[in-house]
Amino acid sequence: MYESHWNLDRKPFENDLNVAFFYEGKHHREAQVRVLYAAEQKKPLALLIGESGVGKTMVCRSAAAQLDKRGYAVGWVSAAGLDQADLVRTAAVALGIKDVGAGRADALAQLGAALRQRSEKGAHTVLIVDNIECMGEGRGFDELRTLLDMGSGPDGAPHMTIVLAGHPRVRGTLKRRHSLVQRLEVGYDLVRLEPEEARAYMLHRLHAAGAPESLFDEGAIDRAAVVSEGTPRLLNRVCDLALLMGMIEKKEQVNAKLIDDAAEEMGELRKIGAGDGDRGERGERGERGERGERGERGERGERGERGGRRGRRDGRAGRGPRP
Repeated sequence: MYESHWNLDRKPFENDLNVAFFYEGKHHREAQVRVLYAAEQKKPLALLIGESGVGKTMVCRSAAAQLDKRGYAVGWVSAAGLDQADLVRTAAVALGIKDVGAGRADALAQLGAALRQRSEKGAHTVLIVDNIECMGEGRGFDELRTLLDMGSGPDGAPHMTIVLAGHPRVRGTLKRRHSLVQRLEVGYDLVRLEPEEARAYMLHRLHAAGAPESLFDEGAIDRAAVVSEGTPRLLNRVCDLALLMGMIEKKEQVNAKLIDDAAEEMGELRKIGAGDGDRGERGERGERGERGERGERGERGERGERGGRRGRRDGRAGRGPRP
């Protein structure tokens, strides 16, 4: 929408998984190298962890694109919303196996046969399981162990390398899964961008979109690094919104004020999704409680009034209260 205003070939800060925008900063490059190493050396299991929005999925997508070019068979599974009992079949479909059986046993047999055939031809298989924290404590981790037991090739290496990517809270679950931890040979904890990296990240994405580096002034770049706290996802969002606001205001350059305005709007959106909703729920509960209290008081008053009427009638009839 704003591309024509800023003379852009494409939007530079979309939160998509276009690997052309992958920024090889210090930590992201090392994370990618470790994923590639795990695949090339046919390691059974690798783990990439990091807070939400730091770029785990982008690292894995970039590594997967490189592996695909080198002849690896690469499959991608997201654990978010996945029926954990269906992980084996989902993995088989992701790895390109045709006509996968509906049952687990059939899918497991087909997957095993395909892995052996690929291994005999010298092709290694890599399965990336993203959002691994969504598996919780469920059956999914047992199914992962099943996939790790799919056998080995003539060289003794496993037929398949599994790369897990997820939030740091998955550590607690893995500690209770000793059989998985024992097979974990490569790992990396991806962290946020440092201030200078955040600056280089922005300039890299502007260049990839065909934009001049001067599109954001120095104050805007510094401010974006601060308000995003070095989280790529937030950095993309605040810069994208600042570009939209700049177009609306017919600006010729993004400045620090536009970044602050964008950050403020993002904060308001977070309140809608979290804080205000909580207050609204508390208010609704309070209103229900008040209605209930009023109703209870009214009911007690009505019973008292009826009792009083009965007492007056009894008194007129000469009946007194019982002893």
